[in-house]
Amino acid sequence: MKRYKLAGVTEFEKSRLHHHLTRMAARGLVAREQDPVNSRGTLITLTIDGRTAVERAIPARERHIRRWLIDPLDRAQLDTLADISAHVTRCLREH
Repeated sequence: MKRYKLAGVTEFEKSRLHHHLTRMAARGLVAREQDPVNSRGTLITLTIDGRTAVERAIPARERHIRRWLIDPLDRAQLDTLADISAHVTRCLREH
């Protein structure tokens, strides 16, 4: 299991993250449990309902990306975008 510090990954302030997770937990999308390694920490896991919600959202997300990012670009611009994306991905993996 990968562990992430959600506040850092999302760049949310602690209170904003708490409110989002509280709403998601109330909807059954995530579960909270005490971190057995860090008594001050909480583990957040995606529930089956949460995974289903993500999977249902993917087709609409793909349509939006195509409509607003891919379709307006010509072949040369798409190649440039691919080069930039590869560079950014390499930089992210190094950190």
